[in-house]
Amino acid sequence: MDDMKSKFFKASSSVQEGLKKGKEKFETSQELNELKLEVRDLQQNRTNHIIELGEAAYFKFRMGKETSVPFVEEIKVLDKKIFDLLKVIEKKTRIESAKTCECGNPLTLKDKFCKECGKRVEVIEKVDIKDMVECSDCKTINLNNNKYCNCCGYRLV
Repeated sequence: MDDMKSKFFKASSSVQEGLKKGKEKFETSQELNELKLEVRDLQQNRTNHIIELGEAAYFKFRMGKETSVPFVEEIKVLDKKIFDLLKVIEKKTRIESAKTCECGNPLTLKDKFCKECGKRVEVIEKVDIKDMVECSDCKTINLNNNKYCNCCGYRLV
């Protein structure tokens, strides 16, 4: 009888664990969808500003006036917000995918090998702060060997 109880307890605890993992994945998925929706809204806002910029520049060009327009700074701010949100989405996706092996076995951050299939767990290398440079235009941190900013495309000195 005790053997039956222990088997039932084991089965129910594994079901509960599966439900907990499913709930966590669902919550992460919802959070990612919200971030993607925010990125889409920001991109639409950016597109509208670029259209306004183009129309204003065209109008000034036709009138023979200068072509500098105040929308440029607003577009830079939107570009930075979009870039930052995409980095958050990428980080969350990478962290979520790092939690399980290709075989489906859950992993911890300390695992070097999968306990189920024995495959080596790839560790993401951390970059030294000395190897970083700040973009003078948008203030985003980039790798020192980058020629252009990841966020705004500005040439790095």
